[in-house]
Amino acid sequence: MIGPSAEWLWAGLRRAFPDALAACLMPDHFHLIAPLAEDDRLARVLQHHTRRFGGPGWRSAPTLEPIADVGKLARQIRYVALNPCRAALTRDPASWLWSTHRDLIGAVAQPWVTPDPVAAALGRRAAGFAGWMHSYVTGDPSVDPRAADLPRLPAGFEASLDAIGRAARVAARDTVCRPSKQTRKLFLAVARRVRHPVKAAARHLGVPLRKAYRWSASVPEHVIEATLLCLAHPRLAEPADGDRSMSKT
Repeated sequence: MIGPSAEWLWAGLRRAFPDALAACLMPDHFHLIAPLAEDDRLARVLQHHTRRFGGPGWRSAPTLEPIADVGKLARQIRYVALNPCRAALTRDPASWLWSTHRDLIGAVAQPWVTPDPVAAALGRRAAGFAGWMHSYVTGDPSVDPRAADLPRLPAGFEASLDAIGRAARVAARDTVCRPSKQTRKLFLAVARRVRHPVKAAARHLGVPLRKAYRWSASVPEHVIEATLLCLAHPRLAEPADGDRSMSKT
């Protein structure tokens, strides 16, 4: 739908705006909420990324619009998260791969946006903020009521190696060609966590057993948990922008 440029555009925007509070990449445009310190520089960056990565039919770089107060900021963050739903591309904002709403609820291995700075910008406590924001976003009529529950990690479950591979790529937003080294490490760590023999996971991935043991032990716990969350919830593991399977390398 969005095409292979999505991952590169997302990465470029993330590098340019590391302090963003919300972002969403749509098929022909993107939305971004970030601190507005240098208007001219920000406008140039946005124009550059639109020209370089935008496909045919892409809209021109958005006009910068200051957000006046905390109430409007909350509504705008909600608006950004709801864009795919209001465009009838999905009924669940958490299922749209290129949205920082996924980051906010813990479904991304290396999140761009985390709850603490967003909560601070809105003058709210960080504790429980992700649940509050998810409830605020999913209260919109464009969202399937079944999407209102905040995804949580169950106590234990089983999953196939293919399913783990898909979840690893989705959690890492790794959609271009073959999976990256980091995604393959994540696959091995999660496979080991859900009690697949390391030997079987190594064979599935096509890496030596010794390397598989070393890689599976090198992944931080929070990264594993984000992937397990995607694995446990089909609406996270099968994003509206399409899924990718883990292939041998």
